[in-house]
Parts: sequence; C-alpha cells; structure tokens
Amino acid sequence: MTLRLFVALTLAFVLTASSAFAAPPFTVETIFGEWTDAARASRVVPYKLYVPREAQGPRPIVIFSHGLGGNRDGAEYLLDHLAAHGYAAVAVQHPGSDTPAVFGDPDGWKQAISPGVAVERFRAMRNFAGGLTFRASACPGTPMVR
Repeated sequence: MTLRLFVALTLAFVLTASSAFAAPPFTVETIFGEWTDAARASRVVPYKLYVPREAQGPRPIVIFSHGLGGNRDGAEYLLDHLAAHGYAAVAVQHPGSDTPAVFGDPDGWKQAISPGVAVERFRAMRNFAGGLTFRASACPGTPMVR
C-alpha cells in the first residue's frame, strides 16, 4: 500500500511539475503610463500595464495595489506571470503612500499611514477602474482590449 501511494504521489508530482516548467502561452508587453485623476485636483497616477501580446478579444483584468512604500514596479513577477497566461494586469502607484512619499522624507511614513490617505487610495482605485473602462471603450484596438 505504501509503495502504491509513493508511486501515485511521484507520478502526480512529475506531471504537475512538467506543466509548471512549460513555456507560457503568451509573450508579455509592458506599458508604462500615467493617468490624470480630474476628480482629485488633476492628480497624476502612474501605472504599469502587463498585456498578453497575442491574446485575442477582451481579457480579464487584475488591478494590483502596492502596499505602504511600494510603487508600480512591485510584484512584477506575479503580474508578468498573469499576463503570460492571458490576463491583463495593471499595477497602480499611489502618490502619497508610495516609495518617494514614505522613504523620501524622514516623516513621510507618518503621513502615508494616516486614515485620509487610506480613504484616498480606495477612491483612486474606483476612479482608475472607471478610467480603464472608458479608455477601453473609447479606444478600440488599444492593448487593453486586444
């Protein structure tokens, strides 16, 4: 019984591992950009978009929000992996709680953890998602709607 279990587990591992090392179905195009949030005094919100290059039709999208002191380059390994498997993924950088705000000023982290900044982050995500929808519908053929 133990030998059968060992063989079954080994076979399952080999089959799973072989697919994990297979080449992903899509190459990834990375696009840097900035979006202007007119609702918040024309605040500039940098983003980094990962798109599956050969994918056809609308793609599911993942919006990544970095943690305190992060930026749009965070979790590149994860977003690249998602895009290589058919998702569009976007990393949004949040001015006020990003790398320059937290590490550029000795007291920057105090402002970055304030409740007001947290509320603004959530508002920005809602507005940013709306901006993606608008851009996708207004600009057919952009990388977001391939």
